[in-house]
Parts: sequence; C-alpha cells; structure tokens
Amino acid sequence: MARQDIANMLTGMGGGSTRPNPNMSSSDWRMAFGAQQAQGLMNAAGTTTPQEAIQMGIGNLNLESVKGLQTLAQMQQIRGDMAGAAQTVSQIKAMQEKESKDDATVSYVEAVFPNKPELVDLAKKGISLAEIKSIGEGKKDYAVVGNNVYIPSTGEFIQGPKTKSGSASKPNKEFNEETGQNELVWRDPTDPTVVLKRVKAPTDTAGVTATVERIMKTNRELEQAERATELEATSLADEYEKITEQVSSGFFKTIEEGYKTLTGRQDKLSSLYLQADRLRVGRGVKNLPIGPASDKDVALVMGGELPANASPEEIIRYARGIAKLSRIARQDAALENSWYDRYGDARGLSSQREKEQLEESFVGFPVGAIAELEADMSDEAIKEFNEAFQVDYLDMRTKLERADKTLEELNRGF
Repeated sequence: MARQDIANMLTGMGGGSTRPNPNMSSSDWRMAFGAQQAQGLMNAAGTTTPQEAIQMGIGNLNLESVKGLQTLAQMQQIRGDMAGAAQTVSQIKAMQEKESKDDATVSYVEAVFPNKPELVDLAKKGISLAEIKSIGEGKKDYAVVGNNVYIPSTGEFIQGPKTKSGSASKPNKEFNEETGQNELVWRDPTDPTVVLKRVKAPTDTAGVTATVERIMKTNRELEQAERATELEATSLADEYEKITEQVSSGFFKTIEEGYKTLTGRQDKLSSLYLQADRLRVGRGVKNLPIGPASDKDVALVMGGELPANASPEEIIRYARGIAKLSRIARQDAALENSWYDRYGDARGLSSQREKEQLEESFVGFPVGAIAELEADMSDEAIKEFNEAFQVDYLDMRTKLERADKTLEELNRGF
C-alpha cells in the first residue's frame, strides 16, 4: 500500500488533500505530517517529547475498535513504521468487512424472524447465521459465544470458566450417566481430563435430551429381552414340530412318547404362558397389521392360555405367535431408537408407526381387491369390502393419507 494512501485512509491528508507545499516530496510530506500529529498528541498528553506522547497514547488505545486501530496506525506513521501502519490498516479493513457482514446478518435475521428479538441479539453478538437459523428453526436452544453460553429463550448468559493457561475453553454437551442428564461441560484445553465447569444443558432438540437417552436405553434393553423371547419361543415350536414329524414317520408311536424326550417341557410351557401374558399388553400388539394381514397365530395368543390338553399343532402355533409378537415389539423399539438418533425428538414418530402399520395392512389384501373397490367406491361396494375383510377401508385410507401429510410437512420419515 502506498504511504500516502495510508495517510489518506486514516486522516484525509493524503491523496487529494492539500499538502503544506505542493512541491514537497513524499518523504518531506510524511515528516511534516508526523510532526503535526505528534504535536497534537503532545498537547493532549501534556508531555514534552513525541516518543513519550506516542507511548502514552498507545497504552490508552482500544485495539478492538476501528477507531483505536486507526489511531494506532497514525502513531506508527509518526514513528516512521510504515510496514506496521500498513499491517494495522489491513486489520482495520478486515474489522470493517466483518462489521458490514454482521450488519447484513442482523438485517437478515430481523426480516426472517421478525417476532424473535432474542435472535437479533445473537446476530448483534456476532453469532454465525447458520447457528442463529438452527435456533430459530427449533433445532437448537442455545448458542456458544466464545467460551460462554447464551440461551435466547430465557436471556440467560452462562459465563465460561477461566483457564490457568489463559486459552479459551469451549463447552461441549455430554451425557452424565450418574445424574441421567445432558450437561454442558468445560474442560481444560491442556488436559481434557480436568473439568473446569459443568451445568445442566438446556433442551437441545437437534441432539438427544436426557429423557430421550433414558427412553433409548430402555429400548435397547427391551430389544435384547424380546430377541431372547423370540428365540425361546421359536426353539420350542421347532421342537414340537420335530416331534410331530417323528410321530408321523413312525419314530414315536404316540405324541406322549415324543413328549418324554423334551427336557423341562412343562417349565418351557409355563415360561411361554408368562411371556404371552406380558406380550398381550405390550407394544407389539399396538403395531399389528389389520385385515387379511392379521396373524392367526397371534390371534391364538391373544385368546389366553391354551387348555391342558392342547394339541401339538396348537402349541406350535401359540409359540410362533409369541415369537411374532416379540419380533414386532423388538422392531418397534429399534424403529424408535433410529428415529431419535436421526431427529432427536418424537415429532412425527407416531405418524411413521401408523404409516408402516397401514402400509403392511394394505399389502395383505388380495391382489386386485383394492383396485376393484377404488374403481367403484359406491356405498354398497365399500360395505361389502369392509364386511369381507373386517376393516373400515375409508378410515384406513384417511389415516394413511394423514400420516403421509404429517411426515411431509415435518420433512421427516424413513
């Protein structure tokens, strides 16, 4: 940068400004300019030498403001440090550009979120537009400002801790197993094992809240338990099927003879009935398909315990029904956890469940049955369809359309 351009930018004396002598060289002009500025500083500071005035002046400057940097550049010129003055001018330009960008961000936020003055405050604090939009759209409930945390909904400003090294420590969200809560944790940058400060985190719908963490933990435990039940029931059904095949082939003369080969048969049946009692009121039942897709084995389980003289075929169907209920419950727990992993909250989850249940139900109708009904849709045709398949077709269709619309509006779904 030309020396006189620096002066022009800072004082208005360069470029088009009038020099004390139009024929004066740049070097002579710079000396005259420096003397003029030094005299002004001396008068203001009450000192006798320019160096004393400059030193005193620099110590009183606010170097985080444009005005302070402009004064610093002037003093650097007075001392003949043109390289330093040029560097300071570059800082001034960068600061002015940032201020211009911040002003643009403030204007944008005021236009897009007119009813959220707390977001405008964030923009004025220099928070990035991306972070502000996340808060405004409900994806985040707090903003990190330096090493501090600002909560727009309450106006609370959580002060970050000071570090021994003086370096900044930004907070991270961590789940505390002992308290069962999400926390904002500041750690020492030089030794991350040292916790400087921790506070309970505000709800953050873009991540996972403490409540959701507990739900997901319960779901993981349920998945394991239902998998064990599914395997146990399937194993028992397979054992009974093997016995019936051996009786049919003549390996056993009677089914009772085959029963004797089953170790702990009665205990296994008792365990099966206990699982059935639990599953009849469990989450798997709520997600069963309706209509032709409904399962006869599951219906047998829903009817209660089998009689003491139940046939092997009934026991096999009963065990298969329990395995299916366990599998549906396990899959629903996995679906819920996947949803929370992806979205962080339950908005739209019930619609996703209903959508999957109804889609499976529609697939269960005989090929061409729905197309035939849709081609007529008279009251009589709908009545015949509902009676034949024991459903309310219009209700099913309305619920599926509503679930699809909800998920579309939320921009969510699998």
